[in-house]
Amino acid sequence: MREEDRYIAEQLFAYNCSWLANSGLADDSFKKIQEQARANCMDLLHLVRPWEVKQAAAQREHEVTELRNAFKQLVGDLDDPNWVAAQKREIEKWNKALAEREVAVDPAQLLASRQQERLNRLRELDQERRQRRR
Repeated sequence: MREEDRYIAEQLFAYNCSWLANSGLADDSFKKIQEQARANCMDLLHLVRPWEVKQAAAQREHEVTELRNAFKQLVGDLDDPNWVAAQKREIEKWNKALAEREVAVDPAQLLASRQQERLNRLRELDQERRQRRR
């Protein structure tokens, strides 16, 4: 690591932090500066401790994989054509049953409500998992 690279990254970070301390920024400007400061901080961290950046990225990737697997278990694999076909058959079955009662249901709305229920359950499981880690 070159000292001048580290110095420049530190100065950029300090500059962005001074902007964040400015209470006169609009929300969109604040968010933009905040993102720049976060990126400068990551650049500085990468210069000083490159192994930590790699470990953090690996941890994030692992968490994303865990969440995707949990989603597949609770909801199903949206990339699986058999699962999608089964969901469509289920919707058609509901529509036939409801048509006998002279009530129609939008298949997309029914699927969305089921997915929302499953997502809520996924969030609950994620919260439980986070609490167990503490």
